[in-house]
Amino acid sequence: EEVTISIGRSGDLLFSDGAHRLAVAKLLGIPSIPVKVAVRHPQWIEFRKELSLYAHGEGGHTYQPATHPDLSDIPAFHDCDDRFSMMKRNLSVKRGNLLDIGANLGYFCHRFEDEEFDCYAVEVSELPLYFLRRLKRAEDKRFVVIAESVLDCRMIVDTPFNIVLALNIFHHFLKTKESYEKFLCLLGHLQTDVLF
Repeated sequence: EEVTISIGRSGDLLFSDGAHRLAVAKLLGIPSIPVKVAVRHPQWIEFRKELSLYAHGEGGHTYQPATHPDLSDIPAFHDCDDRFSMMKRNLSVKRGNLLDIGANLGYFCHRFEDEEFDCYAVEVSELPLYFLRRLKRAEDKRFVVIAESVLDCRMIVDTPFNIVLALNIFHHFLKTKESYEKFLCLLGHLQTDVLF
C-alpha cells in the first residue's frame, strides 16, 4: 500500500500514514515513491479549481506547468523540462542570482531554487501573479516576487544577476518607443553572466 498524505489549506504535503514504508524508502535513497492523497483541505480544493478555470480560459492549458505534485493533472502548453535541462547543462555557473522576466507561474524559479540559485520572479499580469504567489507558498519557496515592470524596478538594476531568463518576452518591450528605450537602458545596466 502507498504512503498516504493529506494536503493542507496552502498546499503543504502532510504525512498521514505509512511510516515504515516511508522510512524504508528514505533509507534506500529512493528519490520518489507513489503516494495516495487521503484528504485535501477545502481551501486547497478551491485553489485547484481556480487554477483549472484559469487554464480553461487560456485555451485549456496554463502557459507553463505548476510544479506542485497535486497540480500535475492540469495541462500546460509547454512542459518546460527540456528547456530547464538544456539551460542547466549549458550553465557556466552553478549558483548565484537568477532573474526570470515574465515568470508566469514560476516554473523556472522553482526549479533553479532547487539547484541552490537565489531567484527573482518578475510578473506583472494579475492572474499569473496571483497563482505565482500561491504556488510559491504551496511549495515553501523563498524566491523574491517582483510585481512591477522590469523596466522601472530599481532593485533589478542594483542587483548583479548571474543568469537572466527572458523567455518569449522581448517583443513586449518593442511596442512603444519609450519601452524600447527603457529596455535598451536596462540591458546596458544589467550585470549578468548568462542571458537566455
